[in-house]
Amino acid sequence: MHDETERMVEVYIARDQFEAHFLKDLLTRAGIDAQVVGENSVYAGVVGVERPRVWVFEQDLDHARELLTDYETTRSQSSPAGDDPATTA
Repeated sequence: MHDETERMVEVYIARDQFEAHFLKDLLTRAGIDAQVVGENSVYAGVVGVERPRVWVFEQDLDHARELLTDYETTRSQSSPAGDDPATTA
């Protein structure tokens, strides 16, 4: 449980809303409260334009980054090079 004064921080910029929600679920299953921000933009998912972001509470940031780094490593091993605009914040 998080206290009202705890800050949320951006941890990941997703390719699209589907990836953002997939990652939110991944983090939630690991016990990390996460939120998707910016998914309702008309341009969400268009390269170079506003993309959905995943936010977590500051105290969970290091654990979330570890999980997202593992996700990126797995994804990069299974997708063609240069086909990945998503980034860890």
